[in-house]
Amino acid sequence: MGYAEEIGLGMKAFKSLSENNGLPLPEYTFNDPFLTLTFARNLEALKTISSNTNLSQLNDEELIGYEFIREKGEISKKEYDAKFGFNDKKAQRQLSKMRRLNLIGDNGENIKSTKFKYIVLT
Repeated sequence: MGYAEEIGLGMKAFKSLSENNGLPLPEYTFNDPFLTLTFARNLEALKTISSNTNLSQLNDEELIGYEFIREKGEISKKEYDAKFGFNDKKAQRQLSKMRRLNLIGDNGENIKSTKFKYIVLT
């Protein structure tokens, strides 16, 4: 995705479409030589179109959190807390579950560092 975005082939338009209309970001799949974008109408549909079957293990609240991370690209736990108004334990529980399901990872910084961020893996 990074290459197309750098060239300016409309990836920003897809992101703004998502933000302006409350839609999930499109799913990207590459089947040589084709790049396929699939737009879900809602978060529940995202579970069915995604190539990552682990999404089906998230409840609605967690799925909204996952989509927030996808939209931002990378976030800190503090940003996640602030967005949803969760207490520290609830935010950590949700982020840990997403990590366990291999939906998100981290940027490689020490977890105690202020530079530590969660990133989407899929």
